Amino acid sequence: MTGVDDESILYHRFVIRHYPDNLQIYDPYLVKNDSEATERNLREHLNEEERRKYDEYRDTIEFSRQYQEFTGRPYLANYLRPRPRHFMWPAEYFGQKHWIESAETHYTQMPPPEKLNQVLSSEEDGNWGRPLKEMGPRVLEEYRSQQPALNMTLEVLSVAPRVFSIQNFLSEVEVDHILQLAGGIKLARSTVGNAEKDLGKNASKEEVKSTSRTSLNSWVHRSWSPMIDSIYRRAADLMRIDEALFRQRTEDERPDLASKQPLAEQLQLVHYDPGQEYTAHHGKIVWV
Repeated sequence: MTGVDDESILYHRFVIRHYPDNLQIYDPYLVKNDSEATERNLREHLNEEERRKYDEYRDTIEFSRQYQEFTGRPYLANYLRPRPRHFMWPAEYFGQKHWIESAETHYTQMPPPEKLNQVLSSEEDGNWGRPLKEMGPRVLEEYRSQQPALNMTLEVLSVAPRVFSIQNFLSEVEVDHILQLAGGIKLARSTVGNAEKDLGKNASKEEVKSTSRTSLNSWVHRSWSPMIDSIYRRAADLMRIDEALFRQRTEDERPDLASKQPLAEQLQLVHYDPGQEYTAHHGKIVWV
């Protein structure tokens, strides 16, 4: 790093190495082993708001140092991040449990095919794809468990990263229905992230395929049947997130959120043959 006006002035020299030694930090105000001189630089060059941001970033650097000592990998984010907008279940110790109740009870009988038509989204469709009362009647209730509510348990398997076990989330009837839908879908080689976008529209199919992900997969839309829609609603109850955020919303639904983009992906079906895998992979940032 050199001066803007005089490239002969060398401020900092560094070498980009492989992960986890790929983070390099240069602080133009820091005077090593002289906290008073550092403080004078900060007061001279930064206003109040800039100083606040500087202090937050120094906290992030210190947190990253401690995090790497503890985990062996750097912390690739800002430490003083704002509180998550959506609810997150805590994972404070192994075996910790959370109990959740949902009106979206299990399907115990397979409805006839004519009742499993695609869920439409126009206003004339009533409750199909629209909000439902929290514990009110469910769609196709006569084909469900007669219990008033479904009780689910989240059990912590890992604290960092946060991993939960959810027993009995789907009924056998629901699993059979998903497999029936999958029978009419052509599975394709799995890809990672926005591979096609990153590589360009003219990228070959072989280029888009990922060596880190060798399975076959496809997708089931929430709107393909009321049973899939119910599973999405159950997942929203499980996570204590408004189910409207998992689908396209009307203008009057959650006007507090500027984006109408759903938070949830389509239901992903993945097939693994012996020896196929999904190894660790990383996102890609392109600086322009």
